[in-house]
Amino acid sequence: MTVEKIKNSSELEFAVFCIENVAAKLGVDAERVYQAFTEQSDILNGYIVPEYEVLHTQSREYIVDDLLDVMKERGCGSMILYHGSFLEIVKPDLVHSRPNVDFGRGFYVTPLYEQAAKWCGKFKRRGDVL
Repeated sequence: MTVEKIKNSSELEFAVFCIENVAAKLGVDAERVYQAFTEQSDILNGYIVPEYEVLHTQSREYIVDDLLDVMKERGCGSMILYHGSFLEIVKPDLVHSRPNVDFGRGFYVTPLYEQAAKWCGKFKRRGDVL
């Protein structure tokens, strides 16, 4: 595996593009992705920079999905999952979950903070208590 430092402004802009778009996809802060790419792994200098010539010609969706796969392969960046509730859920209780939802009873989570916030707001407006 080749480790390379950023050599020019095009590579720097691409690195920032990668970090910001992975952060947006995961619903996390870009600083956290930067740390995952540099402190928890060598993805920035060991993958993004050496593969710049090929990667920068791909679509945003392809690049982000590829980087998420690389993160999984290299075991970095534990995933944060969100549950849309206005109450703290210390221990999920499937007995009290709703039976007639898309995938049946369960404790639904998402890696997207915005989506969980929408779920929370929806239930709070209706007055549902789960």
